[in-house]
Amino acid sequence: MEDNNDDLIELEKVGFVKDKCVEKNLIYETDNDRLYSNLYPILFTKDINIYEYAFEIEPKVHEENVILKIFRQASPQLFEIYGYYYRSGPTFFALKEVTKKKEFKTKIYNQGLLEYTLTVFKSGHHSEIKKDQTNNFSEIDEKIIFLIIREILQANPNVHFDRDNLYLENKKQKVEGVKNYYIHDGYKISIQQAECGICLIIGVKYKIKGDFTVYDMLQEVDAEDLIGRRFIPFEGSRHQQIYEINTDRNPMNTERNCDHKSYTYYDYFKEVLKVEIKDKNQPLILVRPKKSNNTIPKWYVPELCTMIGINDDDIDNNKFMEKITEKTRINPDKKIKQIEKCLEFIL
Repeated sequence: MEDNNDDLIELEKVGFVKDKCVEKNLIYETDNDRLYSNLYPILFTKDINIYEYAFEIEPKVHEENVILKIFRQASPQLFEIYGYYYRSGPTFFALKEVTKKKEFKTKIYNQGLLEYTLTVFKSGHHSEIKKDQTNNFSEIDEKIIFLIIREILQANPNVHFDRDNLYLENKKQKVEGVKNYYIHDGYKISIQQAECGICLIIGVKYKIKGDFTVYDMLQEVDAEDLIGRRFIPFEGSRHQQIYEINTDRNPMNTERNCDHKSYTYYDYFKEVLKVEIKDKNQPLILVRPKKSNNTIPKWYVPELCTMIGINDDDIDNNKFMEKITEKTRINPDKKIKQIEKCLEFIL
């Protein structure tokens, strides 16, 4: 099968370049002497093709939340064929050209378990981002450029994304309180159009992670006290919020599917992910559903979920909070150097 990441890998090798007028002090100066802080004009060293794909769903659906679920379930198969994509209305945009119609079967809960067929037609209209283009970018262009940047960054195994924020797994400082915590260096990235063209904006953003799990917390507090708290799932980077801790569910009586085969949670982690769950009878976490009547419940094993944020006892400890503030407060010069380190992942 053709390598579907060819375009992105090539972009990663070529990379982006900072405009020569952007100095190390992160200031861009226009002919009118107006200053823009932390704007990095993006220039491509090759033309980028963006392909548009029309799609339809049978049986027909018009509700946006249902369409989102269908795309979410089909996403792994779509990625294999089209790479990273951006959906807008009845079409989506991607960097890969596919000249044949494709069909994807999905099953989601929508007033019961229903099967839908997502049909994607061969590529139609396409546009180009020219290597020397600096202005007149469309919203689609901006979204595609942002996806490319994310793809380049995620190629680094130490970079983890949470929405538009990223943090570095290998850059962390330990802080001891009632619990132990690690402060990870991180960034918030975005795209913005300015007079100098389309620009990458980088902000410094820290992430605080504990070295304790939801299971650890359940040994110390009532389950009700954890409702609303956030955690990071096993092999995940995106926050989830605890909606319920269900004592009727455990890793032995709850099933999940993988490659058209049904496993208990215990067997799935042991056989597929090669991870042993120590407590087979622990309750499972349910995250907040968008609509309980048409969303497949998402269950998580407390033992494999890392708590984020700061424990209440430590929040009430002034000395501890001073240590956190001391480690996350940086002067402008250090901030500039930290942002430049982020650029090294891209350039």
